Amino acid sequence: LYCSELSEHYSRIRTEWGFQGLVITDWGATNDRVAAIAAGCDLEMPGSHGACDASIEKAIKKGTLTENQIDDCAIRVLSLMLLAKDNLDNQPIELDYFDAHHDLAREAARQSIVLLKNDNSLLPLKQGALVSVFGEFATNPRYQGMGSSEVNASKIDIPLDHIKLYSPEVKYLDGTNLEQAKRLASKTEVAIIFCGLSELDESEAFDRPHLDLPEEYTALIKGIASVNLNTIVVLSNGAAVHMPWQNLVPAIFESFLSGQGGGSAIFESF
Repeated sequence: LYCSELSEHYSRIRTEWGFQGLVITDWGATNDRVAAIAAGCDLEMPGSHGACDASIEKAIKKGTLTENQIDDCAIRVLSLMLLAKDNLDNQPIELDYFDAHHDLAREAARQSIVLLKNDNSLLPLKQGALVSVFGEFATNPRYQGMGSSEVNASKIDIPLDHIKLYSPEVKYLDGTNLEQAKRLASKTEVAIIFCGLSELDESEAFDRPHLDLPEEYTALIKGIASVNLNTIVVLSNGAAVHMPWQNLVPAIFESFLSGQGGGSAIFESF
């Protein structure tokens, strides 16, 4: 049996619990829209783009679904829309809590980042050390997930910007040219690599076929580590990854998907 088609559930939440709001499906969780409407499921998400219209019309003609049942669902949808009417006017709202919330995001990131390795006490970094930084995530951080986990951040801390405040002599390359990156890394005291999994590597709605980092990141880590013994790897990922290169670098951070304040929190971890 499918949850969206169990009338007992809707009877319980509306009669026993007194819930008067809207009941919607998870994304793609509808099995039979006609049966779901009959049971009391108000809204199918993200919608079927009209694919269910014919089956609903056919069910009404056959008498297996009534217009009253459709009306009940429609009324609950419209009721929620009316409750939200003030927000639909798109009037600007003065908000004064963005800074406080960003500070909270930074603190959450600080407490979430894990130092997996720090051989030879490489960290904390020395003030003014000549540092090279590599990887797109240093300038375009992977700070949140995909799909329904995406949010609109009020501001985003950029790791490279904060590293430059600490070490003005920092040099940056995105690392797509490995030989160029190795030449730069060989000339600096410390090399920091920002890498991990992109939205295309992990998300809802599909399974990962393996636990590896993208090949270009693995090659970058191995290449930089071969010319700079003080290489730090900062991982940004929502799920587990293999680290076959872990014995090649003295320091590793797991920052996960650290939110809009993660960039400054990662810098502070150095």
